[in-house]
Amino acid sequence: MKQINLLGTETQLKKLSKLGDPLVKINELIDWEIFREPIKSAIRKNMSKGGRPPFDEILMFKITMLQQWYGLSDMAVEYHINDSLSYMRFLGLEVGDKVPDGNTIWDFKEALKENGVDRKLFDLFNEKLEAQGIITHKGSIVDASFVTVPKRHTTKKDDERLKAGEELEDLPTKCSQRLEKGEIKNTKSVIVQIDTDARWTKKRDESFFGFKNHVKCDSDSKIITDFSVTDASVHDSQEFAGLIDEKDYEVKADKKFREEILTKYPHVKLHICAKAFRSIPLTDEDKEKNKAIAHIRARIEHIFGYMTRFMGGITSRVHGLERVKRDVTAKNLAYNLKRYVCIMG
Repeated sequence: MKQINLLGTETQLKKLSKLGDPLVKINELIDWEIFREPIKSAIRKNMSKGGRPPFDEILMFKITMLQQWYGLSDMAVEYHINDSLSYMRFLGLEVGDKVPDGNTIWDFKEALKENGVDRKLFDLFNEKLEAQGIITHKGSIVDASFVTVPKRHTTKKDDERLKAGEELEDLPTKCSQRLEKGEIKNTKSVIVQIDTDARWTKKRDESFFGFKNHVKCDSDSKIITDFSVTDASVHDSQEFAGLIDEKDYEVKADKKFREEILTKYPHVKLHICAKAFRSIPLTDEDKEKNKAIAHIRARIEHIFGYMTRFMGGITSRVHGLERVKRDVTAKNLAYNLKRYVCIMG
């Protein structure tokens, strides 16, 4: 038999560090302890139920960040923690230590959502970035990206009923027919799997189904400073004006937001691309101005591009607007953590 290397784990970790394990730098630069007290207040109720002692708050929170950085489900992240020495080191675990299972991870995220702590964690980290001068508020950019979810296979009539806030009609009828044929065991389990909060919308002749992540970012640092989550049918103009606040002095936005923003915040300096009309073409000065604005506005696209390419995409595996908000909040915070490490590293 091959001799067992008693120092094999330590040797492998040294190799991972030499190869550039990104989680090592994240642990070095992020002060995870700032999140402990808010999280503890959210899950304290669960601790009074008795039974096995709960897992460490920061351990659980770091697991949710791993999920967002690598696009992992609750069950998948449990598997990868057990499988990966890099993940274990990041979480402060050793080989053989007990790892939270998928249900425990789900319960933890639900506790954060139900107590509104997930958004508090996002705001808390941004307060630290403001104190360090990383978020400057010298300029803000607003834009939105689609959050895709599994498509809902309902009839057009049922889609219209959902928009009107009415109950489904065609789907329960079809389920009853399938129940009589023995194709399904009950109708409730089928209907529960339908996301009734997601909506269809169209952009440039392309249809999208799901939700929207409306984002405001700091133009200097590309840190997300504020956001809101809606179904995909909500127009950007209905949300962006609400993302502007008294800290904003310059905003790069679309023309359709001008009146609403200036009415609420007259001190804001808006940078808006000029548009040509049939009888009024753009001047050379307008073109140069548009080019300068577009160059800065493109910085917010880098955020969505990074999430898409390196963070498993802007998608959600859950049903319902509230749980999608939960996941998008975690995604935006996970991006900000990565962006902070990039700036500081």
